[in-house]
This record gives sequence, structure tokens and C-alpha cells, in this order.
Amino acid sequence: MQVVKELGLRIRDGAANRYVISVPTLGLTGAREGCIGADFFRDTMHESDFPRGLEVRVLPEAGHFLHREKPEEVNELLLYWLQKNPVKDK
Repeated sequence: MQVVKELGLRIRDGAANRYVISVPTLGLTGAREGCIGADFFRDTMHESDFPRGLEVRVLPEAGHFLHREKPEEVNELLLYWLQKNPVKDK
């Protein structure tokens, strides 16, 4: 449970193996993902688990290593997302 505390996660009341993520989150996956299908990835990301925001993007023509297969698109999405969600001092 130490990892849970360090990452700022809380276990959702009454839900086994579900956590609330307390930071804005960007989920990226490739449409040709062979390990975790894009549909499964998208369907298991519940907005209610991300109260500070969740954005899921599926990159067409990319697979498991989308950062290597589509580096320009990944970098563009990351820069856009980081500008939209700047780090705030505590």
C-alpha cells in the first residue's frame, strides 16, 4: 500500500482493484496494439476514476510501440496535453 500512498492513489470504496487517480491523465494507445487492444484500453479507462481529468487518444496506424512508430504524433499530443495541464506548485 506504500506505492498507493506515494502515487496519490486512493482505493475506490467497495470496488476491488480500482483506484482513483488524483492527477490529470493522458492515455495513449495504438489502434494496432497487439498486447492490449485499443477497445479494451479505452473501455477500461473510467472517467469517474480520474476526477482531475482523463483524455484517451488512439493513434491510427500505430501499435504497441507508438512512441517509436509515430514519434511526431506522440510528441505533438504530449506537448499539447502538457500545455493544457501545466504542473502546479503545491
